[in-house]
This record gives sequence, C-alpha cells and structure tokens, in this order.
Amino acid sequence: MKKSLIALAVLGAFAGAASAQSSVTIYGFVDVAAAKPIGTEDKQIADGAQFGGGSRLGFRGEEDLGGGWKGVFGMEHRFSADTGTQSNATNFWQGYSTVGIVSPYGAVRLGRQYTPAFEISNRYDAFANASAASPGQLISIPAGIDIRESNSVMYRIELNGFYGSGYYAFGELSSG
Repeated sequence: MKKSLIALAVLGAFAGAASAQSSVTIYGFVDVAAAKPIGTEDKQIADGAQFGGGSRLGFRGEEDLGGGWKGVFGMEHRFSADTGTQSNATNFWQGYSTVGIVSPYGAVRLGRQYTPAFEISNRYDAFANASAASPGQLISIPAGIDIRESNSVMYRIELNGFYGSGYYAFGELSSG
C-alpha cells in the first residue's frame, strides 16, 4: 500500500511540474466606435475606427522543453465587432498563425507570419503597432506589399544584441 501511495505522490509532483512549464495567453481587443463622419449628418457604428484593422482575438503559448529549448505557437483571428463577421472571408486566422521551436541557436517558425521588414519596423515602435501614433498606423503600406505571408518559414536569432532573420514564403499549391 505504501508503494502505491509513494508512486501516486511522485506522479502528482511530476504532473504539477509539467503544467507549471506551459503558458497560454488569450488576448485581443474590440475596436468599434460610434461615429459621425465630418460634413455629413450620417451616424454610424464604425468598426476599426482606432486601429483600422478591426477587432481581434488571439492565442499564444509556449512549452518549456528543457535545455533552453521551447515549443511555441500563436494565432490571431480578425473580425468586425459591429457585424460579427470575420474580416477576411478566406482566412479565419487572418492575423497570424504559427508554430515553432526556439533554441539557444535561434528560432524556427512555420505558418502565416509577419515579414522580417514589418518585424523590424515594429521592433523599434514603442507602442508595438497598437497605437494610433505607431508608424504602422501612420504610414500607408504600398500596394502589393504584405505585412504577413502565408505558407512561410522563418529563422530568427537574437544573440548578444544582434538580431537577424531569414524568411521564405512558399505560396499556395494549385489544386487539380
């Protein structure tokens, strides 16, 4: 009887340690306002009034694998709070959706993710592109340049103040 109680206590200790190494964050915001465009008598509920990208709901997490390694994931859904519809009819996870592994030698992520050019501009933005004063909100991105790419792989390293990344987007496979 004592052996089974000891085994149960040991298993309980390991289960508690394993759950303490994981973290999942649920985040988001609702971007909607009552508005009246200048020069009109029209009143409206305006979605994306503050940030222009609409409302979002996201999940991100990591699992410590030991030895400086960890598994990571993240996904972000964009939607219109005033109508309840998703912002893009074809991409449910329009913001980003990645899975990856982080090691002492850098990180590799796969999925729909931000391009290195956007990450660098966002890196030096004190508001992390979450303010009307952020460069991403003030500067119009030229047509044909996306801040996110689907079906991509990225290697990123941060070491002794050095930051670098390599990136490739594969594009969609044609069906049939």
